[in-house]
Amino acid sequence: MCTSAILWSMWKIRNALCFQGLVFVDGKMVLIKAARTLRRWRVLCKDSEGARLEEIGDAMDRKARELARLIWDRADVLRSTTSEEMQEEELTNTLTHDAPHPNAHV
Repeated sequence: MCTSAILWSMWKIRNALCFQGLVFVDGKMVLIKAARTLRRWRVLCKDSEGARLEEIGDAMDRKARELARLIWDRADVLRSTTSEEMQEEELTNTLTHDAPHPNAHV
C-alpha cells in the first residue's frame, strides 16, 4: 500500500506540474503527499494495519522535514583528494618539463 501511495503521489504531483503550473521544489513533496495519502487510505485497512500505516506516514513526515545534509564515505573523499593531488602534480611536472628553459635561445 505504501508503494501505491508513493506512485499515486508522484502521479498527482506530475499532473499538477503539467496542468496547474506547480513548481517542483524537491523530493520531499512526494514524501509529504504520500504520507497524507496513507492517512486518508487508513480507513481501508484493518485496525492493526491502519496503525502501521500511521507510523509509516509519521516516519515519512519526519524524513521530509529533516534538514538536507551531505553524506559521503570518508574513504571516497580521501581517494578523490589523492587523485586530484596526483593530477595537479602531473600537470605541474608536464608544464615545468615542457616549458622552454628561461635562458634557452629560441
